[in-house]
Parts: sequence; C-alpha cells; structure tokens
Amino acid sequence: MLCLVMTALIALVGNVSASGTLVNVALNAQVTLHGQFFTFSNQDGWDNGYIVNESTIVDGAFLPRSTQWHHGAVWWDCHDYVDRNITIDLGDVYSIESFVVQADDNDAYLLYFWNITAMTWELAWHVPNYDLYKGVDVTGMQTRPNPENDTERYVLPQKIVTNALMFKVIRAVRIVGFPYPRSKRTRI
Repeated sequence: MLCLVMTALIALVGNVSASGTLVNVALNAQVTLHGQFFTFSNQDGWDNGYIVNESTIVDGAFLPRSTQWHHGAVWWDCHDYVDRNITIDLGDVYSIESFVVQADDNDAYLLYFWNITAMTWELAWHVPNYDLYKGVDVTGMQTRPNPENDTERYVLPQKIVTNALMFKVIRAVRIVGFPYPRSKRTRI
C-alpha cells in the first residue's frame, strides 16, 4: 500500500507584496521528513521510479497531471503502518488564506498548521481523495482542489496564522458496531 506522495504545496497569504498579489510563503521553505521515506521494492512491481529531494515539495513546480507517484514525488511504501509526516518550516510567521496541493490521486491527506498560541498542530485542510473526480477515474498525481487547474486555490474558511505546516496521509478507517438499543439509552 502506497501511503503518501506529494510533489507540491503552495501556501498563499493575502496582499503581502507591494503589488497586492498573493505570495507563495512555502516557496523554498525548509522541509523535514519524519520517518523512513523512499522505501522501495522492485518485487512490488513498481520499477523505474526515482528518488527526489524533499525540497521539491516547496519548489513551486507541479508535475504533469497523472504522473506516476514514483516519478518525481516524495513518497514511501507503508506496509509497515509506521506513522510518517512531512513538516515545512516557513521561516517566519504568516497569515495564510489558501492552499494548493498536488499529491497521489487515491489517498486523502491531512494538512495541519502549527498553532503558535496553543502550541499544538491543528487541522487546516482535509485534502480529499481524488480517485474519482467529477465521476471520472483519475490516476497518479492530481492537484487539489481542482486537478484540471493548478492555479485554483482551496480558500480557508478563515485565515490561519502560523510558522509551520505538517502533511499526513489518512489511512483507511473501518468502524464496526451495531445499533445500541433505545431501551438502554439514557438522556443526557
């Protein structure tokens, strides 16, 4: 099971430049990989892939749509179910208003921001799985929120103030249970 691939993250702040245009505050930021990345086995049938530097996540460039996950992206194979994440140190404090992410199509992701006041990671965006987009089966690297337009941004409900971001994959979750009998319920 492939757990995460990521080729680009763009975090945008509102009206920072002299011209009043949005600025990619993640551009060339410090990226740290937590956990073992780039584990690869040709026996899995995925050959001819290559390893890239983690700085490609914040170089501002997107791979062509549907590029295979192991051709130019930061990735790992997570058969071991060990938690891994990517952190991005922005180098300063910014008010972020939107994101653009390019990642593999068939996983969902969590993009967190560091809450400077509470000193905790908080969810900024639940980046959706795009195995199907508008009813069409898509493959490989897909840009969110719109794989057909790399410039379309996911605008946050409210701006966040932070100096760091963290990116994680959502693993499949299964919740098993049964209805609790009404006769045994108590009112709160």
